[in-house]
Amino acid sequence: ANPKLVAVRALGAMAKDEIAQESFQEVVHDWLNVVVAIFLFCASAAALIYCETSDSFGHRMPISFMAAYLVLDTIWVLAVPNLVKTPKVIVAHHIVTLLVLSGPLQHAHLSKCGSMALVVEINTALIVMRRRLNHPMWVEVSFYITWFLLRVAWYPLLTLRFAANCSLGGFEEKLKPLVPAWLWEDLQPPAPPRVAISFFLVLLIQMQMTYILVRTVVTKGFKAHAPAGTEAKKSK
Repeated sequence: ANPKLVAVRALGAMAKDEIAQESFQEVVHDWLNVVVAIFLFCASAAALIYCETSDSFGHRMPISFMAAYLVLDTIWVLAVPNLVKTPKVIVAHHIVTLLVLSGPLQHAHLSKCGSMALVVEINTALIVMRRRLNHPMWVEVSFYITWFLLRVAWYPLLTLRFAANCSLGGFEEKLKPLVPAWLWEDLQPPAPPRVAISFFLVLLIQMQMTYILVRTVVTKGFKAHAPAGTEAKKSK
């Protein structure tokens, strides 16, 4: 046998194995995100319903779990960038989110704020599910409802509350009257400024994602994203 031909075939087989391995990791990464996101939503929602104090274990547990997962996921994405379409954006989002969580992690009395933010993870799960399950109607409806309720309506209110509970050189006093009475809770001592700044950055990311989503829906329709596996099938 021609040694060069054998070498080429061996390299080709190695490349196929590598592609298959990366594809497998991508699937595992997606569904692991779904499981983690649903768990975080359930844990946070349960804490908000049943835990009376902001510094209770019920509030601190999902925050600590989320922080640990973000660190591990950041390492995973950096090691295997093909896991996601935009690895730099994902890593940047993880870092900003960790900055937000640093407040409740360092100051237990702010833990309830973390639970209030983590309920958005149900929409994170639906983002992956609509792509992996090829856009079933129940996922599409749930996705759009939770997107606009949580990311467009809830997060701006939560950002305002976060900022009003932070030490901002007196500016927080001007923000407190703007927080709805049903949402406001005076937490002392106030959180450091980085919590408000980082959460505001998270809000900007949500608004940018919403703009992209709306633009895509207007130009291409509600099911514009390619179903999972479509591109791979076309390339064969």
